Amino acid sequence: MNHKLESIASLLDCVRWRRDRQAFRARCPVHGGGADALSLRIHPTDERLQVRCYAECGALAVLDALGLDWSALYPDRKKTDNRLRKLPPPPHREALIGIDHEAHVLVIAAGRMEQGHALTAADISRLVLAATRISAARAIAGIR
Repeated sequence: MNHKLESIASLLDCVRWRRDRQAFRARCPVHGGGADALSLRIHPTDERLQVRCYAECGALAVLDALGLDWSALYPDRKKTDNRLRKLPPPPHREALIGIDHEAHVLVIAAGRMEQGHALTAADISRLVLAATRISAARAIAGIR
């Protein structure tokens, strides 16, 4: 069994392993949903982990909810391997999904302010998180 896959499984609820222990389904940490809303599996050729939420939360949002980054999806380099690993192109789709979600948070906050409601400390904290996530998505997309 892949130790990274096992580590991620330990962070999730309602984990159901496939018989060969190369994949599992679990509850999505972003939107919740049913016990099989999230799927993680080992890619058969390059051993990286593939993440799919059937509610389309996006891998970046799932990893962020678990406190992980993109490196959690890739196999560790062997100590004797001095070659540079060629990574796949940046996950632009995931970055755009994340930006879209955070843009909705900003629109809701702007609407509350326009209606004359004061933002609470929790609202301001969430706006700071939205800005941080948008910056992270920009970095993933290679935008400086």
